[in-house]
Amino acid sequence: MGNNSNSGYEGSRKTSMILALILTMIACNASSYGNNVALIGPYMTGLVVDHISAGAGLICYVIFAVIPVIVFCTVYPNRKRPVGPFDLTGLLLLVVFVLCLVMWLSLGGKLFAYVSAPGILLPVAAVVSFLLLLKQERRVKSPAVPIQVFAKKRFRYTFVIQALVVSYATCIGAYGIVYAQQVMGFDATVSSTVTMPQTIVQFILGLFVGAFVGKEFRKRFRPAGLLAIVAYLVGLAIFYTLTPQTSLFIVYLATGIGGIGQAITQSCYAAFFQTELTPEEIPPAQGMYQFASTGGSTIFTALCGAAMNQGLSLNQVFLIGSVFVGVALILGFIGFRFPQTDTSTT
Repeated sequence: MGNNSNSGYEGSRKTSMILALILTMIACNASSYGNNVALIGPYMTGLVVDHISAGAGLICYVIFAVIPVIVFCTVYPNRKRPVGPFDLTGLLLLVVFVLCLVMWLSLGGKLFAYVSAPGILLPVAAVVSFLLLLKQERRVKSPAVPIQVFAKKRFRYTFVIQALVVSYATCIGAYGIVYAQQVMGFDATVSSTVTMPQTIVQFILGLFVGAFVGKEFRKRFRPAGLLAIVAYLVGLAIFYTLTPQTSLFIVYLATGIGGIGQAITQSCYAAFFQTELTPEEIPPAQGMYQFASTGGSTIFTALCGAAMNQGLSLNQVFLIGSVFVGVALILGFIGFRFPQTDTSTT
């Protein structure tokens, strides 16, 4: 459990990234139907990777991915809503925007130079598709991207903050596991336990934090919402200071603190922006809020990939995540507020 050579780190990086990807996907799917499964999934995958192969670990992901699909297909109500035609154009423009941006961030400077045809065309295509997307979504009845909800101040702030703080989950769920395995020298089974303290803390706090904040939501949400971001920031700051000799307990401490942020975020953030929405606006706003997590994680991962292509270390990746969360904290101080009339009436 010591320093790995630089060549050894690079040589085994692909395998460890496969492991990190598998563990991250399992954790995401498991959280959809129980924190107990979220504890089992990563550890079971680590055992499979250690004793069989990284490829065999995909079997674990398939198991946990199929179960929620079956549940959704059998339980989710099949009700038709009176909406207009499907906005295929808007969806395609969104795909082009995300794809061009991610390809430019992740492949630029590696497969092609930034000052080259792909290096110039990809960001231009991303900007153009984004502008066309805004124009398209303003004129259709049932937009694929309901941009009208961004007119709501609380939703706007919550969306941006969520897109930024998801860098914590990306760092811990992927790069944190890679760091434990490739830099600190742990095997796949041990490194798979990195996120367990977070899951435990998130599960325990989640039992009562929502009820506690909800009793006086307009007074308690702001300090709770800011505490969540601070918890993310502290967790990432600890990861930034890690060395190959750091005790695994310190890693567990960092993810346990991050679990505080996860519990508060999942319990309270959506309720905050829903306070200014009509019942008809809540479903599209909730969908966009979920996109903040997936889209933010995708862009952050591509950005970190570009940074690592330029020679940045994993510790510096954690620092980038800290900067993202720090910006979210500033926005939280500004945006996590209710109008004075609202606060005084509760």
